[in-house]
Formats: sequence, C-alpha cells, structure tokens
Amino acid sequence: MIMYTRLQRSQLKRLFFQCQELKKLTRPSVGWIRTIRTLYGMPVSFLARKMDRVQSRVSTVELSEKEDRLTLRTLRDFAHALNCDLVYGFVPREDPEDFLTRHAQQKAQEMVEQLQRTMLLENQAISKEELQHQYRQLVQELLDNPKKIWESI
Repeated sequence: MIMYTRLQRSQLKRLFFQCQELKKLTRPSVGWIRTIRTLYGMPVSFLARKMDRVQSRVSTVELSEKEDRLTLRTLRDFAHALNCDLVYGFVPREDPEDFLTRHAQQKAQEMVEQLQRTMLLENQAISKEELQHQYRQLVQELLDNPKKIWESI
C-alpha cells in the first residue's frame, strides 16, 4: 500500500509539473465563449441556432461565464459547439511532496508536544534526543500514510 501511494504521488507530481504552464493561461476578460465566437466571426444568432437555443440565452451564458456562474456541463456544451475542447483541472500551487511534508511535520510536532506534556505530568521526562527521534519517526509514518495527517489528535 505504501509503495502504491508513493508511486501514485510520483506520477501525479509529473502530471502537475507538466500543467504548470497552464497556470499562465488566464480566461479572457469577456470569457472563452465570446472570445472564440468572435475569433470565428460567428454571430450570437448563429451559435444560438446551432445549439438550438434562443439568442438571449447564449448572451446570458456568455455573461455568466464572465461572472464565474456556469456549470462544467454548460461550458462543455458550448466548447463542443465551438469546436473546442474543455480542459478542466487543478494545478497545485506548490510541490505536493513539500505540501505533505510541511503538514506531516506540523502534525508530528503536535503529537510530540502532546507526548511530552503527558510524560511530564507523569514525572517521566523524555530527552531531547528521544523527542527528536520520535518526531522524525512520526513524520515518516505520516508521509507513508498521509490520511493520518488529516486526522484529529
């Protein structure tokens, strides 16, 4: 299971690396539908007929896209009608391994601090070296099973 998770994360990391260029691609201010329609010199009336919709609906959809109020299904329908592909995805803002490591370290730190408090209450102090060892071990365990990172202590 651990190997599968690492392999899967490695494959996704390569995919996300390839997608970094997509972050530079921003939606035109008037939206993609209107931009592509204008590129083709296609009147709203023609697109409306092609999609079996009324002209006012196409205009409403163009405005809705500009205001981020469209469903993926509507975008996909219009992309198809405009002979385009809809590309949808999430591109992480940072390396997924760095993100997981940072959260695993935070979680491990919380766990070690809780362990330290408990041991102090029981008058059983732990050496700094042992706490560091526990911390490193917990970080690795959390990275091996990342679901545990998000569980409550």
